[in-house]
Amino acid sequence: MHNKKILIVEDEKEVAQSLEDFLRDEGFSAVERAADGIHAIRQAQKFMPDLILLDLKMPGGDGITVLKKLRQIASTAKIPIIVITGVADDTIKKRLLSSGVCAHFQKPYKPELLVAGIKNALERRSNSEETWG
Repeated sequence: MHNKKILIVEDEKEVAQSLEDFLRDEGFSAVERAADGIHAIRQAQKFMPDLILLDLKMPGGDGITVLKKLRQIASTAKIPIIVITGVADDTIKKRLLSSGVCAHFQKPYKPELLVAGIKNALERRSNSEETWG
């Protein structure tokens, strides 16, 4: 499972680096990053990750917009997406789940829960080729 590719979409460099380091420590060696919405979509098409960790508030397109665009592109439509955000709005949580997000984590999150969520999403995808959205 650890040979899976993960794309981190996070505009805060320290948060993105910390998350990348954590994932590498957990054995995920293929980790890429994008700092804004425009690069997230390009990087997703180029890197073809097995899973995307997506922040909601960032420059170049908010996470909801990025999520919708990724779902409209055939090559990225089935990639599981986990949202990590500081936004605590219940309306946004409902929109995320109805938009095909497989999990949602509130910042600050517990790293062990995030890893469990990542492993669960990757396992569900590989076991059934389940689609999100």
